[in-house]
Amino acid sequence: MTLRDGSLITGIAVICTVSLGVLKANSIEFRPPLSNRKKTALSRLVMGSYTKLSIVFKEALLTADDPMLLIPNYYGRALNVQN
Repeated sequence: MTLRDGSLITGIAVICTVSLGVLKANSIEFRPPLSNRKKTALSRLVMGSYTKLSIVFKEALLTADDPMLLIPNYYGRALNVQN
């Protein structure tokens, strides 16, 4: 990887966690280049929408002992809903 100041970082592997938009915009130059198979896979991916709603109540709705514990983040004073 070449940094903006020109310095080079080398290694045998990398984990790249940039967004799909950055990958599709070709903002990153991979050396060696990504294979055609990976480029094709990237071209078929689409951005989706994601909604997260958090509600905090004055008093706890449920406790850890309630059966609703099977739903993550649904006990105590906070309710988190994600889709």
